[in-house]
Amino acid sequence: MKAPTGVGHLTRLYDWTNRVTEPMYKTSISLPKSAGIVKVSLPKTVALKPNNTYVWHFGIICAPNQCSLDYYVNGWLRRTSLAPEVEAKLTQLQEEPLEQARLYAESSAWNETIAILEKYREAYPNAWKELLESVRLGEIADSQVFDVVNK
Repeated sequence: MKAPTGVGHLTRLYDWTNRVTEPMYKTSISLPKSAGIVKVSLPKTVALKPNNTYVWHFGIICAPNQCSLDYYVNGWLRRTSLAPEVEAKLTQLQEEPLEQARLYAESSAWNETIAILEKYREAYPNAWKELLESVRLGEIADSQVFDVVNK
């Protein structure tokens, strides 16, 4: 979706495991003027604890006084720890990004899987496309990825 200009964009992250009602992270971001995939990274000051579940919200505020015009999406994530043998294998695979991505995917470490395949998508476009198709997002596989900057 192409965001209208002059609107607000906000991201919030909540600790769902401990049912914390105040966001542990909240920011406004600048969206690109053209359509594409938006990549939002957490700052190093936000630590996700292993085995905790978090919920995130992303909103495009089109009209601050008319919420019915706003767009929202949310999702869940669970921070997991890799088994020591998986970590050892990943170290051995430093020169093989596709194998690293496969191993992360098998371990349900999706952030790392996506990060590797996005980084190497020009070298391995089919792997990126297959990943997105596997979650019914194949239609955006050729879209530009924007790494947005937090305000």
